[in-house]
Amino acid sequence: MPKRRIPKTTKNSKRKAGGPKGTSAKQYRPGSVSAEIVPLLSQYRNTVIARMVGCSSELVRRIRLKTRIPVPIDKALQDKIAKIRRMTKAGLSAPEIAEGLGIKSAAIHTIARKNRIKVIRGIPGAPPSFDLNELRTLLAKGSTFCSAARSLGVGYTTVFRWAKRLGLKSVRSISR
Repeated sequence: MPKRRIPKTTKNSKRKAGGPKGTSAKQYRPGSVSAEIVPLLSQYRNTVIARMVGCSSELVRRIRLKTRIPVPIDKALQDKIAKIRRMTKAGLSAPEIAEGLGIKSAAIHTIARKNRIKVIRGIPGAPPSFDLNELRTLLAKGSTFCSAARSLGVGYTTVFRWAKRLGLKSVRSISR
């Protein structure tokens, strides 16, 4: 029967209990990229630090996890979120909000989804061949979809679908 080998324990093999969980800038070699990154963590986001220092954002993310410094809140983004909330409460659609803020509507949808804001989608397809404000005034005065279609010079279904998209109702649909 062969002898069992028992591994020898050394002084360094045991981990010290109660040691610090995170690391600080002092533990990084002076002049290293890591030592440059740590003081910036509390002020900037990962991608910004990566561009400033000239490293990958993955390295910055790993150092942020080790040091346990949270990502700071982006003030400009928080302002955009507040503006999007106000504009959606006013009843504007995503393309209208995007035009007002000067950014793409895809960015509006991304911000809205991440912050649980319900945004009205833009009206798909080609623009109408008539004035939507004129349709609004006709239906507000009390005309039916059929009479509004005749006065606008388009089909009944066109008027009906645009009214549905805009959330408008005719006299008959209100009385039902």
